[in-house]
Amino acid sequence: MIVPKWDDSYCIGLPVFDSEHKSILGMMEHICLACEQDADRQGVVAQLDDLLDLFLRHIAWEERWMGKLTTPAGVDHRNRHKSGHHELAARAMLMRERLSIGGDCRAAFEDFCFFVTLFELIQFDFEMVGLLRREGILTGANHELLGGVLPDPLRIGAGTLIPPHSPTRPEPSAEQPAPGPKPA
Repeated sequence: MIVPKWDDSYCIGLPVFDSEHKSILGMMEHICLACEQDADRQGVVAQLDDLLDLFLRHIAWEERWMGKLTTPAGVDHRNRHKSGHHELAARAMLMRERLSIGGDCRAAFEDFCFFVTLFELIQFDFEMVGLLRREGILTGANHELLGGVLPDPLRIGAGTLIPPHSPTRPEPSAEQPAPGPKPA
């Protein structure tokens, strides 16, 4: 089986997402090697479960970010991207089921790996980051200040991706309250 290997050209510019993408590709490579070596089926199913857990958490996080998109282009992207997520999740669950009952899913896994890499990690995620920047949700290089941790997208406003104690965060004015939950 041939599965894509991580390449730094896949980076989308958000360290936490890039790190998860690298982990996802690494896990896919380990599963591929285990299948080629006819490893213990239950061990391969356990590895696939770990991959699915990470992948499903990752796409849920992306979908929360895409929920901030409001322009027609952003909404269209969100719908297409989420549709791709649903297709990938369904494929992965079928592969897991087939593998757990003794079936051979090497060809399906190889297709899944290429679909994840080419469409999810490269095309859709690059588009998502561009749209988040275009709509002012990610601004300039301020996401770099986060140290690899993106805040909860439901708790930020457009252009607020600067950590609270950052020397570059402007003090909130009376006209512009600080982001986050409003006091009760």
